[in-house]
Amino acid sequence: MTPSTLARQCRGVKTPVESGYGPELDETDEMDDDNKASNYQSLIGIVHWVVKLGSIDIAVEVSIMAQFNCIPRTGHLRSLANLRIFMWLKGHIKSNLVMDCCKRTMDQFDFPEYSWTCYYLGSVEAIPDDMPCPLGESVQITVFADASFVADMVTQKSVTGILSIFMSGLPIMWLLKRQATLETSTFGSEQVSGCSTCPCQDG
Repeated sequence: MTPSTLARQCRGVKTPVESGYGPELDETDEMDDDNKASNYQSLIGIVHWVVKLGSIDIAVEVSIMAQFNCIPRTGHLRSLANLRIFMWLKGHIKSNLVMDCCKRTMDQFDFPEYSWTCYYLGSVEAIPDDMPCPLGESVQITVFADASFVADMVTQKSVTGILSIFMSGLPIMWLLKRQATLETSTFGSEQVSGCSTCPCQDG
């Protein structure tokens, strides 16, 4: 295959994993060959580190396929070994994470005003008495979170996706994980996703 043919093929890949593919529904044979299983695990390890290095556009697909890292099936290996995720990355090689320290303005969003005092009676902010006075400019923390309702058709569990946590415009963290609870509505899964963005949340 010539480089130009490979480039055209990579640009033709629209999604990192084949659309409609549900690996949890795969009923092909489990791998009993250690070499094939280790090959799958090696590929998962590679794309996992690519996500860690900043390619958050494949985080969902990597998280889903990594669930079968222990006992992959032949169908999982075929789906991953066709290098579709790698072809996606090749076709989007110019994508970048923008490091912009400018603060974001949310004026374009219409946030309705609510009073939550009736739900949290007597609550006060826990501020230490000996907290030093803040110096310098204030820091803005922005979080974009979402949820994929019933992403796993077997367990019926949803997936929390935190696109990124920005510290004054600088992306510092991104997260994607399956929710521990079984939610029966889109609202419930979105609520769990929103609670996951709170750093003081237990667990």
